[in-house]
Amino acid sequence: MSDIQIDVSRIGTSSPTFSLYDFRETYFHIRKDFQVWEVMVEGKHEAGKIEKVAQDLLASHPMKLQFHAPMSDVNIGSVNERMRRASVREVVEAVRVASLLSADPMTIHPGHLSPLTRERPEILTKQMLRSLNEIDKAGIEYGVDLCLENMPNFPFAHCKSPKELLQAVEGTDLFFTLDIGHAHTNNNMAGFLYPEIVDRVKNVHVHDNLSDHDSHLTLGQGDIDLPRIILELEGLGYRGNYIIESRTLESSKSSKVYLTEIGDLLRC
Repeated sequence: MSDIQIDVSRIGTSSPTFSLYDFRETYFHIRKDFQVWEVMVEGKHEAGKIEKVAQDLLASHPMKLQFHAPMSDVNIGSVNERMRRASVREVVEAVRVASLLSADPMTIHPGHLSPLTRERPEILTKQMLRSLNEIDKAGIEYGVDLCLENMPNFPFAHCKSPKELLQAVEGTDLFFTLDIGHAHTNNNMAGFLYPEIVDRVKNVHVHDNLSDHDSHLTLGQGDIDLPRIILELEGLGYRGNYIIESRTLESSKSSKVYLTEIGDLLRC
């Protein structure tokens, strides 16, 4: 395992900033350097907006797509029932389009705390679990693997620990997106490196930080021991993609080089 190499076909990119730009132009920019793009389906890349153009592009210039469910103004744990239902509808619409485009797996965020639910977090949990069960049914109906993501050390965040993730998906067919950078801000990465967690991981997000902030640095600019983490993940049987979550495409390209040279880093 010390000679581990990550094939470039398993290395993708994603960034919320990409969704500020035209989908077709962004598609071709990313396709020059990556075989996988995890599309943040909001802004100019809302699922319904890109459905037709993405189908045409995939037919003429193939690239593997994954989806990241919309997160701006979306809270599946909202205490406001109308807002909760609207959030679920947005996610389910993304699941429908993901199915058409084979954009699988698809990452989803848990609910987040509001001024009210910070005082009563059990309300958030109850609302979120209702939503996850509804979203899970959509994933089964459309045949899309849905992955709940662990969150960073933010005061409004939920599902930051392995225990919280396991409790959230209990009784569902939901999987996990393991965000290594988020785990580092919570100092709990080691807690995710167990078979019962990794067996349910279908997607991995990679970016760097100094543990004090979810800064999404280029790989190698922070203090995450990514080579050792990937060594353990691969040793536990993970064979999915590594999605570089960057601030810019240039940062993603630099991080891709880092990942392709990870075997050399382990031998240092």
